[in-house]
Amino acid sequence: MIWMRPVRLMPVLLLLFMAFTAAACGKKGPPMPPLLEKPPVVAGIETQMEGNAVTLSWPLKPYRSAGYARPAGFRVYRSSEKHGDAGCPGCPPRFRITADISFDAAEASGLRAVYVEELEAGYRYLFRVVPYMDDGSEAGPSDIITIDR
Repeated sequence: MIWMRPVRLMPVLLLLFMAFTAAACGKKGPPMPPLLEKPPVVAGIETQMEGNAVTLSWPLKPYRSAGYARPAGFRVYRSSEKHGDAGCPGCPPRFRITADISFDAAEASGLRAVYVEELEAGYRYLFRVVPYMDDGSEAGPSDIITIDR
């Protein structure tokens, strides 16, 4: 009976392992489309007060660019605090989603997306708009828009 020492068996196993891994061509699957950049941050937000209603609007032109992924829509976030309420000085505002505007609905309304909301007097309102993708991931938030009523 011939006995192989374990030390001589290791190089053989190593060579077999290398031969099998070198012959593999990698992960099989459908080709991946080229990655597009997330949509740009919403810029150029215009505000208009009419009575108790505020209208926020922003251009859609940057989101029609071929270099960016088309967003599924826009989320409008709002924070409000009563005038004279000290709250938490230095704390960041607590934003909550107040609207979810699909890109198709915004595009159907024209060259600008539009959001309208009735505001109550005696409050300070903060708004920001964030484009989001089909998977729910968000791009960066817009600058904060402040409205005192």
